[in-house]
Amino acid sequence: MGFVVLDTDVLSSASPGESERAQKGWRLLQCLIDECHFLLVSPGLWQEYRHISAHSTGRRKLARYAFAKVEMASEPLDKKARERLEQLGVDEKDVGWVLLAAEREAVFVTWEKYAPRRRKSAEREQEHQRIVRAVEDEFHVRIWHPDYALRRLCPQSK
Repeated sequence: MGFVVLDTDVLSSASPGESERAQKGWRLLQCLIDECHFLLVSPGLWQEYRHISAHSTGRRKLARYAFAKVEMASEPLDKKARERLEQLGVDEKDVGWVLLAAEREAVFVTWEKYAPRRRKSAEREQEHQRIVRAVEDEFHVRIWHPDYALRRLCPQSK
């Protein structure tokens, strides 16, 4: 399995006993920990996750298990690439993650713009797909929804 970069929302919402979305994130995270040699996260994201996991026994266990596999990565500082991603329409908070995924030829997994049960106009959906295709083509990164990542990376997980 290649590198997978998780958006902050996917990591921080992962929980074994809450909403369906949280459970999917939890199963994906467990699968990645089991299957990957290393989890690639930024120091800031890891600290945020450790802070969140302090409030849940299940998350604390998972954090302890994952800690041995975490590889810290600093955010790429390529100013031209950042500007280009912003021109393409990538959310400012996701630019660093997309660059990190592109640098490592990784998959970027995010809930962003895939909110469940939220109706979008056809025009907004087309604009979103245009942005995703442009970023994937230009930066050689794949952008996946967690549901798709769970099916592709963890087929045994239901």
